[in-house]
Amino acid sequence: MQMDPTYRDWVVRCATAPSVEGQTASPVRICEMTQELRQQDSGQRVLALSVIQSADDADTASLTLVSPFGLLLSAGIQIEVSEAALLDMAFRTCLPAGCIALSDLTADQIGTLAEGETATVILTDTNGQTLRLDVSLAGFTAAWNRLKEL
Repeated sequence: MQMDPTYRDWVVRCATAPSVEGQTASPVRICEMTQELRQQDSGQRVLALSVIQSADDADTASLTLVSPFGLLLSAGIQIEVSEAALLDMAFRTCLPAGCIALSDLTADQIGTLAEGETATVILTDTNGQTLRLDVSLAGFTAAWNRLKEL
């Protein structure tokens, strides 16, 4: 079994989406860079991030964030790097794995992530308490460069 390449705190993985019966198009290969935050004691996932390069612009990407349940969805998600606002994300839906938010990342935002050490994800629970989760950006640049090669 082949391990996914790891770039410090980021993992790059690819999967091939099967072709649909009746279509002549060949299977599509989708690659992403991901990071998961887990509770130390239980190993339960607290937050997952996935970055996929945009199909139409090699310097931009799409960010998917999967958060836990029990959040005030109307408050959305904010992401800061070096205490400066980077993104405001709205939740799109909740699935059994958690609640999902999506956002496009511009080349400038990717540059900010590449230059930073930590991104802070800010969530609000249903009691109005602010939760701040730090995501390591160690290895972000190397993982992004590998993703662009794939």
